[in-house]
Amino acid sequence: MILIKSFFLVLIIYEILKYFKFFKLLKKNIDIYNKLIELFYKKDHEKITKEQVIKYSKDLFYNSIKIFLLLCIVIAIIYIVGIFDDGFVYFILTFKGFIVLSTFYIVYSIIRKYINDKL
Repeated sequence: MILIKSFFLVLIIYEILKYFKFFKLLKKNIDIYNKLIELFYKKDHEKITKEQVIKYSKDLFYNSIKIFLLLCIVIAIIYIVGIFDDGFVYFILTFKGFIVLSTFYIVYSIIRKYINDKL
C-alpha cells in the first residue's frame, strides 16, 4: 500500500513541478545569482548602477518566492498524505524510501517522455 501511495505522490509532485517549470526557475535563479556576483566583481565600480542591482535583486526575489511556494506545496502534499498514514512519512525519510521514490520518478519521467514523443 505504501508503494502505491509513493507512486501517486511522485506522479502528483512530478506534474506540479513540470507544470510550474521548477527546474527552469532554478536555472534562472542561478543565472541571476551569477549576473549579480559578476556585477559586484567588476573592476569598474563606477559603472555599476543602482538600477542594475535593483533589477537583478527584484528578479532574484520573485524567482526565489516562486521556488519557495512550490516547495511549500510539495511539503504540504507530503504532509497531507502523512496525516492519513503515519508510517508513510517515516518510509519517505528512510534510505529505502528515497531509492523507491527516485526510481518511481525516473521511470515515470522516462515513460512520460516516451509518450510525449509518440504524440
